[in-house]
Amino acid sequence: MSPTPSLPDIGLADVGRTFVMRPGSQRVLVLDRAAPAPTVVGDDGVVEVDSEGAGSPAGPRRLRLQAVGSGRVTIRSGDAEWHVEVRRATGPPEQTRDDTDQGWGDGDAGRSQRWWEEQRPPHW
Repeated sequence: MSPTPSLPDIGLADVGRTFVMRPGSQRVLVLDRAAPAPTVVGDDGVVEVDSEGAGSPAGPRRLRLQAVGSGRVTIRSGDAEWHVEVRRATGPPEQTRDDTDQGWGDGDAGRSQRWWEEQRPPHW
């Protein structure tokens, strides 16, 4: 599964918010260098927190949050906390009677197979 592109960074302005992620997606948590190291509290194996790189020693600390499994966690750094819920993607919907080749839910209404094929929407 590829990571979700271009999600905005999470920072101190987002304290107390809940973020919904899918397994495989990534976000970046931006903290001041003086802030305590973040801890993950909650279900094990839901989110991994890694340093995004050395960066500037004077600049903010950037930590990559990688959604791994499903569940809920709270990420804490001092008094600040962020809530993360990781939900698995739902599977494709089951085929319904309305999206079959024949009838689109109308029954055959006495029409031939050829008529139904001619009435098909152009994207089929």
